[in-house]
Amino acid sequence: MNTELISLILNLLFGGGLLVTIVTLRSERKKAMAKAKDAELDTIEKATKILMDSIVTPLRKELADVRKEITRLRKAINKANTCSFTADCPVRKQLQDSTDDGADA
Repeated sequence: MNTELISLILNLLFGGGLLVTIVTLRSERKKAMAKAKDAELDTIEKATKILMDSIVTPLRKELADVRKEITRLRKAINKANTCSFTADCPVRKQLQDSTDDGADA
């Protein structure tokens, strides 16, 4: 673009039309702005892909694993009511204790 700018300035100085020079400069500016916008969009697209690959996808997998574990826990808790040891079950007592915050887990 530097050589084009120099060419335009020389053209203006040595008899080129002022109007043509201004129109050409505006056109060059619009092209440069469009190119910068394309580069910005490309950068945003790359950043989004990196974010998806390194953060969102692993979190989705971890969330699915947690959901499976919760489902297994619910099934086990529901089966505890029919267990022959239900009256003296320490696990059931711990699960029902509302003061336990699970910090030792």
